[in-house]
Amino acid sequence: MTPEDQESMEIREVVLVYELVQPRATQWHTRYHSHAPDEYEIHYVVQGRGRFKSEHTLHTLGGGSVVVCRPLESHQIHDSDPVDPLSYYAVLFRLGPDDHEVRALLETALVDYPRINLGTHHRFFFEELKERAEAENPLIRQSAAHQFLSFVYLLAGTLDSLKADPRSKGVSNFHIERALGIMQRQVFSDLSVADLARRLGLDSSYFIRLFRRTLKLSPKQYMIKLKIEAGASMLISSPRPIYEIADLLHFSSEFHFSRAFKQHTSLPPRTYREVHKQVTPDVL
Repeated sequence: MTPEDQESMEIREVVLVYELVQPRATQWHTRYHSHAPDEYEIHYVVQGRGRFKSEHTLHTLGGGSVVVCRPLESHQIHDSDPVDPLSYYAVLFRLGPDDHEVRALLETALVDYPRINLGTHHRFFFEELKERAEAENPLIRQSAAHQFLSFVYLLAGTLDSLKADPRSKGVSNFHIERALGIMQRQVFSDLSVADLARRLGLDSSYFIRLFRRTLKLSPKQYMIKLKIEAGASMLISSPRPIYEIADLLHFSSEFHFSRAFKQHTSLPPRTYREVHKQVTPDVL
């Protein structure tokens, strides 16, 4: 039996919407729509502010927000703050007839908490999920489904904790969340680790240890990944030349940007643009 033949969770699509401000992309991604009877969708906001309409409920979104949509549930990104636009991942997935436990977890969790704040440090989990879900190898695509399944259980566990203690802040660390917010807002600046620690009122060495313990990356490594994510989005959604993107992201040169980009995505920027060129469907 091949992975495609299994009657279990299947990821249909993973989409990154980076800074929802371009008119054509905004028109498409803010449409009011729903999905098939067996399809759920999870939105994970990595940065920005906006609102999400689900049936008759309007939710406020911010960095770390997670919204789960049931099958056939009409929903839309209601608007995005033009000053601090939304960037988010949307995962559309289908549950198979044997996924009774996962379906029960989602349905139970949704009753009281259709939106929660899980913290922004899951950002690169979704980046890796997207890469694996789009792989040509069916075994790697299946690994993405298992990876996402673990996130669903984490989400359900967090919601269960919130029900037991509504005052709970979940898994987020106050200093780390502040740091991630600053880093995400300043992805187009040359922010140093020392400056970041100073803004947080922390000793640099302590901050680096705390950051690495929480995210398994150093602050510098995380900032480079943020810049590569922003660069990838600009490559597929804008005609900007590569040298200009490198300059905007404060890389020392186009060569430096290209080398870092290939290390993180396995493709040079020019090839990545050709392979992933974004075509937004016409909105009727």
